[in-house]
Amino acid sequence: MQTKLRLIGALVLLLVGAAPPLQGQDMSARLHGGIIQPLGSTGDYFRFGPSVGVDVLYPFSETLGLTLDLGWDYLNAQHTVPSPTTNLWRYRVGLEAGLVGVEGDRFLVKVLGAAGGTSVKSHEFWLVSRQPYEFEGETINETVLTATGGLRLGLQTSDDITWWLTTRLNWQPVSDINQDALQELASYANNDFDPLGSAMSLAITLGVTLW
Repeated sequence: MQTKLRLIGALVLLLVGAAPPLQGQDMSARLHGGIIQPLGSTGDYFRFGPSVGVDVLYPFSETLGLTLDLGWDYLNAQHTVPSPTTNLWRYRVGLEAGLVGVEGDRFLVKVLGAAGGTSVKSHEFWLVSRQPYEFEGETINETVLTATGGLRLGLQTSDDITWWLTTRLNWQPVSDINQDALQELASYANNDFDPLGSAMSLAITLGVTLW
């Protein structure tokens, strides 16, 4: 996993070195906050929670730029399943392409895609099949590759502040051992859900350009 992340980092450095920022445009940073909603079978085990993040845009042209995106998502447990509430720390590199408008226009529409890693860390839980229990309990604790795609709408106000409404679809695999743990937790509430081979979620956030 570390080797894959190093390769992603090396690719970023090559892209940045090969393509200087667009003349007259500097890098910009944006802060985002909103909610994340589990989709599909992921919603059987978890329900919506907060989502926050920050990204840096490195422009290649008026309509294309490289993004570095750091974020935190928090999935709450379902009311009917004793799944553990779970933190997801995301770090992604991607491209952002303009569909409508360019920087400085009042309205902008952009499409984005990214890949990187997600570090997953849940709260503690206990499984009957793994008795005797450890005092500290067990956790879902793994780092996996992840992919993201979405749409971003921008609005520049009269006081030169740019606001962003962003929707992101996130995908990541779930290891076999964590699939088994979640299914066993669901069985305690007499729920027979499909194995969670991969997790999908939709994040909806409101953001603002910092600089």
